[in-house]
Amino acid sequence: MDIKKRFFRKPATTVLWMILVVAMALLLGVGTALFYSTESLLPMLDESHTSVALRTDRAYEKISIDGGTMWSFGLKSFTQEDYDYFMGLDSVKEIYFHTLTGGYIPELNALPGIELKHGDHFEAYADSSDSYDMVAFVGTVLDIYSKNDYGTQDLSGIGFGAEEPHISVSAEIKIDKILSANPDYIFSDGIKYSGNVDCSFALYGEEALDFLETGAQYIFAGEYAPETFNDPETLEPLNPSMYMGINSVAQNGTLREYRYTYYHLTDTTEIDLVRPIAEKLEVPAEEFLADEANSEWADYIKILDNTQQSFPVIGTDSLESIYMFLSEDTSIVEGRTFTEDEYSSGARVCIISETVAKKSGVTLGDTVHISQFICSEKFNHSTNLYYIDGMLNNPSIGEPIPDMEYLTENEEFTVIGIYRQTNEWEETSYSVTPNTVFIPKKAQIEGGFGGITYKEIRTRIDSEGNEVEYYEPIDRGAYGIYFSMLLKNGAMEEFKNDIAGTDWEKEFSLFSQGYEGLIGSIEEISKSAQNLLTLAVFGWFMLLALYILIYQNGQRRNIGIMRSLGARPKQARNYLFISGFGLGAVCIVIGTALTALGNDSINTKLLETMTAQTTMEQFSGGMELSSEMLEQMVLQSQLPVHVLIIIACIQIAVLAAVLWIHAASLSKKEPRKLLEV
Repeated sequence: MDIKKRFFRKPATTVLWMILVVAMALLLGVGTALFYSTESLLPMLDESHTSVALRTDRAYEKISIDGGTMWSFGLKSFTQEDYDYFMGLDSVKEIYFHTLTGGYIPELNALPGIELKHGDHFEAYADSSDSYDMVAFVGTVLDIYSKNDYGTQDLSGIGFGAEEPHISVSAEIKIDKILSANPDYIFSDGIKYSGNVDCSFALYGEEALDFLETGAQYIFAGEYAPETFNDPETLEPLNPSMYMGINSVAQNGTLREYRYTYYHLTDTTEIDLVRPIAEKLEVPAEEFLADEANSEWADYIKILDNTQQSFPVIGTDSLESIYMFLSEDTSIVEGRTFTEDEYSSGARVCIISETVAKKSGVTLGDTVHISQFICSEKFNHSTNLYYIDGMLNNPSIGEPIPDMEYLTENEEFTVIGIYRQTNEWEETSYSVTPNTVFIPKKAQIEGGFGGITYKEIRTRIDSEGNEVEYYEPIDRGAYGIYFSMLLKNGAMEEFKNDIAGTDWEKEFSLFSQGYEGLIGSIEEISKSAQNLLTLAVFGWFMLLALYILIYQNGQRRNIGIMRSLGARPKQARNYLFISGFGLGAVCIVIGTALTALGNDSINTKLLETMTAQTTMEQFSGGMELSSEMLEQMVLQSQLPVHVLIIIACIQIAVLAAVLWIHAASLSKKEPRKLLEV
């Protein structure tokens, strides 16, 4: 019998079955595509989101990351016992301590502060860090404005005599020659390194009373204050000010500043830091500095020069867990972040800010040389080793600690990433300035600031005169930008329950980049997709059974007639199989093609559903994944066309096998039985 006649004898029936089989293939394709997308999205979301717990800024008595620059003095220390406790929680994956050292990088030029512009003819900087404000110059004393004598004071606690005269002096000094200064600063009248400055001194000791002489020339080193303007509207600079010798004494003709005692982080060695502040010149400055007897001046000027190209270097094992990157206020705009191999091997690679890169003429892939050192920070004109009771945002560096100097020399680092900040000079507790350089932590020297608080054994004399040992915690700054606790995605509620009722209950703010909202949405869609796929598979086999029982069995009489007229079983089998299989295979191909055409629509609908159901978290402070990233992930989760083709081939193979068995079985029956319809 002619196969074509079967299709056209009852066209309505043929069209109906075609529609049913196409719908069967389309439903299976859509169910598979949706299930594939949701199941692919789940690991993508987990990989692309970082959930962290950060130490809460309590300075303004509120739970806030963004509120304020100072940390309260009563902040809890984070000890080894605390580390062990949190690492034992199922909700915690890892605890990261991001540590700070200094880095002398001659290829880079630091930003001294916020750039202020007025038209095209003037620019100046509002100071952001003491580190880049130090200047050394030769100057002539023009006038001594005032000299205030505060009498004698007991200064034995800071290295001076038990009783020393204390005076303050204000003087006008003509700048004769700059020996060291940040090249961005303007001293007066828009001309760099010229004009006069007002200098303020706080001096101790008999020699200090008449240290400055009108008309005499001196070599000076002090802190420059470029942010002082005569008129905020025109930004015309007032005579710039210098602050020198806040805890200083004149000894043997040299004014020296005594700073607070340092402590190595690796031991308890005390280091007294003394820096030259001013000295009267009896010979030209070049001759003075060339004299070996004045090496402390030559060495200090070199330190000041190097400090202008020294940067805060933060070593990290997880750049993405640092709040500024987590919140997307800061993002990599060129290159990439660190890889796991670079973290584990301590690869010599770095990420720098876009502003510093442009200013320095450094581009992606360039090599810079970093000499790392343990350094000081300056607060209120006093220098301490990473003073942790003060400001922990916008990390800055000072000069290297004496006798330690540079612990690595000119190591080559490749610039693999350049970051951009929404606001480069924020004053929040988790901010960094654009001068900050990031490297893998294993590429950083030991002893950097940031980490677990440890206890040091000290002794004291009790009321009875006995020597008593006690433990004093040495806080290394396990909060602020130096600390982040990585949580398992989706475990924020579990973490809050874990620490409920403990001393840590109100010490953390939690962030998940919107994972909590997204994952709930995806899990709901995933359940629906599983149900749809189950229904599609069940419906496919049900329709296949109906196809055989109704459409194929409807040919029993025709097969019986063929056999009665002498057709062999093989001929009857081929007729039944080819006619049924041809229709089914074509419809499966059509249904698969429609699925492929609608694949984009499926994922677009999925994206719309996710976006509609995802909201910003309140207490958790979660940041939504950007729509571009979400769209990219949904696109990546789309069922590939080749998988649809494989699914179509499987359907055709199953259809062929079942139809062949049915056709072979039916064609072997006696014609008389086949005609009994």
